[in-house]
Amino acid sequence: MPCKIQISTSIPKANIFRFENFWPLLPGFQEVVQHVWETTATKRDISLTLTAKFKHLRQALKHWTRATSNLKVLISNCNMVIFFMDWLEELRPLFSAEFLFRDIIKRHLQRLLLFQQLYWKKRYTVRWTKFGDENTKFFQAMATER
Repeated sequence: MPCKIQISTSIPKANIFRFENFWPLLPGFQEVVQHVWETTATKRDISLTLTAKFKHLRQALKHWTRATSNLKVLISNCNMVIFFMDWLEELRPLFSAEFLFRDIIKRHLQRLLLFQQLYWKKRYTVRWTKFGDENTKFFQAMATER
């Protein structure tokens, strides 16, 4: 007879705040930071004031990122528009406005792909080199080969 075991907890999970490296390149980021930093915090100590400003900035950036679009969706939409414009070009020559529009979309897609590259570069970790003795034979063989 099968036995089903379920383990759960009621401990709340911390909501981790991650600052993305491409945020300063997005429109509206500087305005959010400037607005938060210029707000006056009435604390008795300068360190408490600084801490309060950073906490307020974290909350404002979390709210601001919810308002910005998802990179994956934007990249997909740009690819669909470029695909459609290429399909249209196979049927007939593009008008100058259509050609310029496709060029603008391509430049926007390159910018979005740069943002995605920065996003994944920050999250990239090489886990297979972190575990000590598990891969030593492999690395020793590679070192002696070179």
